Parts: sequence; C-alpha cells; structure tokens
Amino acid sequence: MMSKILAAVAFTVVYLVLVLGLQAIIYTLFLGAPFLIGMISGALLNRERPQTTQNTLLVSVISVTVCGGALLLFALEGVLCLTMAAMLAYPLAALGALVGRAWAVDVLSARSMVIAWPLLALMPWERA
Repeated sequence: MMSKILAAVAFTVVYLVLVLGLQAIIYTLFLGAPFLIGMISGALLNRERPQTTQNTLLVSVISVTVCGGALLLFALEGVLCLTMAAMLAYPLAALGALVGRAWAVDVLSARSMVIAWPLLALMPWERA
C-alpha cells in the first residue's frame, strides 16, 4: 500500500510540472497528463512483478485524485473545473494504466499500443 501512495505523490509532481512548465494547459491538463500519469503509474507498479488489473487501475485513480487535490490545494483550479475534468481524467488514466501495465509485463505486445497513441494527434479535432 505504501508503494501506491508513493506512486500517487510522485505523479502529482509530474502533473504539476506538465501544467505549469509547458503552458499548454488545455491538452496537457485534460488529455495528456491523465493518460501519462496512468501509464507511468501502471508501468512502475508492474515493473518488478505483475499486479492484478484491479490494483493497476486503483493506482491510476489514486494518482489522478491526488493530482486533482494538489491542484485544488494550490488554487490552480477550482472545484467545478476539476469535477468536469474528472469525466475525462479518470478514463484516460485507466487507459494509460492498462497501456503501462501491458508495457511493463510484456513489452513486445504493448509496443503497437504505445506507437498508435500519437496518431490521435492527427485526428481532425476542430471538426468534432
């Protein structure tokens, strides 16, 4: 359990660096950071020995929740904004956790998933 808490705290720092450092708050905050937090937490949790999918998803949800709490604590975002962002953040973090878990457990099968994600940037988001 302690490793889960440490992973959540570590990714809070990553989240804040992404938001404050890159200044691309829309894509970074709402799309990129939750997926990245989930992917890294899933990979780190399953690095030494494979964990269950449920534990991997739990770590990703805890990580995103701690990050949202930090944003609220430091007055970077409001409660309403974080509530709306949670609808995107939790599924993206869960998806990232599954990719990170697959990457850590079996690198060869996960390689195609990791390579396919940049293709989302090529989609015509303005027309949607």
